[in-house]
Amino acid sequence: IDSFPSNQCDESCWPQGYGQLTQRGMRQHYAFGQYLNATYRETGLLNSSFYIQKQIHIRSTDVDRTLMSVQAQMSALYQPRSFQVFEEGLPWQPLPVHTVPKHNDSLLRGYDTFYNICPRYTQILKDQEKQPYYLEMQNKHQDFLVWLSKETNTTVTLMNIYKVFDPIFCQAQHDKPQPAWLNESVFTQMQELADFSMMALFHGKEAQKLTAGLLVGELRDNMLTKTKSPSNPDKAYFYSAHDTTVAALLNALELSNGLQPPYASAVILELYSDAENHFFKVVYRNDSSNTTYSGEEEPVDLTPNFTGCQGKSPCPFSAFQEFAE
Repeated sequence: IDSFPSNQCDESCWPQGYGQLTQRGMRQHYAFGQYLNATYRETGLLNSSFYIQKQIHIRSTDVDRTLMSVQAQMSALYQPRSFQVFEEGLPWQPLPVHTVPKHNDSLLRGYDTFYNICPRYTQILKDQEKQPYYLEMQNKHQDFLVWLSKETNTTVTLMNIYKVFDPIFCQAQHDKPQPAWLNESVFTQMQELADFSMMALFHGKEAQKLTAGLLVGELRDNMLTKTKSPSNPDKAYFYSAHDTTVAALLNALELSNGLQPPYASAVILELYSDAENHFFKVVYRNDSSNTTYSGEEEPVDLTPNFTGCQGKSPCPFSAFQEFAE
């Protein structure tokens, strides 16, 4: 979404400018929509014939690429059939996507210090840079950060290394020109520090509660409402947000693998029931390198590692309720 001063691949490299969804990104999200279609619609878990407004709710952050991402997903999940076709030959229908202004989005952007949504969290981040684990990593890589600062003509720190790594990674994904100083060793070290930097945003229970507590609570409430009112028509809630939102949620659920979530990744919570009890699963779609759906995709089941599940999947819903409290 940005770059660094010495990067020869500036905004002119990108047809729509910085921070916009590319055609490759559209294909990745369309492939995810195909997975959703095969997993939930064609199996009958969602209505297999038609889009039904009362069954789903879609929420996105107020950012072009997240709004477009979920539209790409929905275009694969809900291609119109029968009477829902409004233009012959057009395999698409519009679906409502809800959003709120960035500075009000405490649900999906609680970590966003630019808009200072949570002053307490801003202070936590400042305090993080004084913590022993953080200082140890900074000292270990100080020479590399100094060298990288010279090469990029900007001051690179642990907390802002994403401003260098993100454009480098994005350029690599799109076969764009790279700086002469970049090699595999430099890329690997930057990736390690970028992973560390993102995880530092959500280090500690207070930071996790402030950045993802509202989202965890809403996910619990959505499922709890369904357990109490099985006839409620709501079947699926979709949230289109950012890698930092996914990382915040995984850390809050104590399920993070310590790595930045890849493009078009997703955390999926599933609610099950039998005659007497309710159960849940947490699965993580963390390999979105393919831009086509093969039908063989299998997200990682994180449920056995969830607190209170004792290695079981599905897990009693009561474990999620207790955790969310």
